[in-house]
Amino acid sequence: MAIPQQILDEIQERTDIVSLISSYIPLKKSGRNFRALCPFHSEKTPSFFVNPNRQIFHCFGCGAGGGAIQFVMQHEKVGFVEAVEMLAKRLGVQIPKSTSPQDSLKTKAYAVNKEASSYFHKNLFLSQGKFALEYLKKRGITEETLKEFKIGYASAEYKSLLQYMRSKGESLSILDKVGLVTSTRDGSFIDLFRNRIMFPIFDVKSRVIGFGARRLVEDKNVPKYINTPESLLYHKGSTLFGINLAKESILKKDSCLIVEGYLDMMVPFQYGITNILASLGTALTVEQIRMIKRYTNNIVLVFDSDSAGKTSSLRAIDSLIEQDLNIKAVSLPSGFDPDNFIREKGKDEFLRLLEDSEDFFLYKLNILIERFNINEVKEKSDLLLEMLSTLLKFNNQLIRYEYLKKLARRLDTKEEFLLAEFKKLDSRQRSPRAFTAHEPEKRDVYQPEEYLIRCILCDKNVFEIIKEVIGPDDFAVPILRRIFEECFNSWTSHNDLEINRILAGVNGQVGRKISQLLVEEFVLKEEVLNECILKVKRNSSKIKKQFLKEQIRKAEEAKDTENLTSLISEYQNLIKQEKPQ
Repeated sequence: MAIPQQILDEIQERTDIVSLISSYIPLKKSGRNFRALCPFHSEKTPSFFVNPNRQIFHCFGCGAGGGAIQFVMQHEKVGFVEAVEMLAKRLGVQIPKSTSPQDSLKTKAYAVNKEASSYFHKNLFLSQGKFALEYLKKRGITEETLKEFKIGYASAEYKSLLQYMRSKGESLSILDKVGLVTSTRDGSFIDLFRNRIMFPIFDVKSRVIGFGARRLVEDKNVPKYINTPESLLYHKGSTLFGINLAKESILKKDSCLIVEGYLDMMVPFQYGITNILASLGTALTVEQIRMIKRYTNNIVLVFDSDSAGKTSSLRAIDSLIEQDLNIKAVSLPSGFDPDNFIREKGKDEFLRLLEDSEDFFLYKLNILIERFNINEVKEKSDLLLEMLSTLLKFNNQLIRYEYLKKLARRLDTKEEFLLAEFKKLDSRQRSPRAFTAHEPEKRDVYQPEEYLIRCILCDKNVFEIIKEVIGPDDFAVPILRRIFEECFNSWTSHNDLEINRILAGVNGQVGRKISQLLVEEFVLKEEVLNECILKVKRNSSKIKKQFLKEQIRKAEEAKDTENLTSLISEYQNLIKQEKPQ
């Protein structure tokens, strides 16, 4: 749903961020700001600040930041539109209902998927679905669970669903857009899913966005599982199986179990272990991890005990660390996955395994010890480098060092040798960044590009001066270039710089950077501003000249005379511009 800009502006103008946030957490006055313990990560020293003048918040511990809308999105675990609607309700503002053509198409697509899901689900309990139903019951799935998850069956016929949906008046075009049909060599269309158990994949709002389908006949030439292809609604790696049913439990228990397959999720859920999600058989994506973070920072990996399962868990560990999540892992006995373990050993035994879940570091180390011969110098060295690379993904220096000591003890290696190797790796890959609580900084020295952005954000009149001599291409730092572009777009569209309007249009790293720059204390000095403008222009010119030199070299090698002449002319003009008039 598109929210009219004037309504959005009214909501932001009328919302007092201090009043809003203090209705969720206690705020304490601290100079010109308010401070509190951050509601988005665990901390003992307050690093969460709210600036009433700028109407923004920022946490110097976890980096969360933005305006009123971003706070509601993060605290309530909702999307942009839902957050705006919640603020509107709080203010008594009516949002007119209006839909764009794309919104209408998506609404139609959701309806089509819902109808297809109902069709498959009914099939499961008809004579044609008897074999599929018997198979599921043999796997320990009750009829109640089948209905709760809306599990279904796709007929073996080539056009069963197609004909049903056409009888309902649905066009071939919309069926193709949601990935329910596929074209043949002669250009005709048939059902994509045939003779398969159907697992509807829901989003957080319980809307069917796609399907996973398991074959019923063992055939090496037929894939065991197929999923809805990339479509209008379904994007691989964008959701997790069971999120619609498990989200409340995850939030309440502040913990989430991650498994691989559909039944690995459904069987424990059936047994009352409801804070559980399945990764749909793929490596966890950043998008999936961020979805989990809306509900908890505590993850327990419960992957299969075979080689593939262990490989998946190793990939997941590194991805989860990069997103600052707390990770544990469960080692299942050989030959077991979560599905058959809980059916054969029972719920209590499964819960004992969860209680004994290992620290991710020891879990990963044990897997690698199985794969490397630590009696061989080269293999032991490779193992150590793999573990050190994992430690690099931590932002917290203390955590890094404590795990490094454990690694040294476990592999009987001198701590100082490991530390030296770790520092070499660190210097090559990235500079260390401590994840600790901070006060808003008061600095006298800034990087020129950052100084210009601070000036723009703190005094919109300065932007009128800067934009005449500085453009987005003059910024070498991508995130600062993006902020400048957002300011430029705001000025072009509204002849003004409304920070909350800009924050409403951005998310993620850009919004966090803006809130950080705004909440830190800053004094604009005209002489420093002028000096920074000159430095940014000089640096930009230097980068452009280096780029042109490289392009000229390539054009000379390719003997591209026409392009070479143009590049040389551009290079000469750049030099002329640098010369004082």
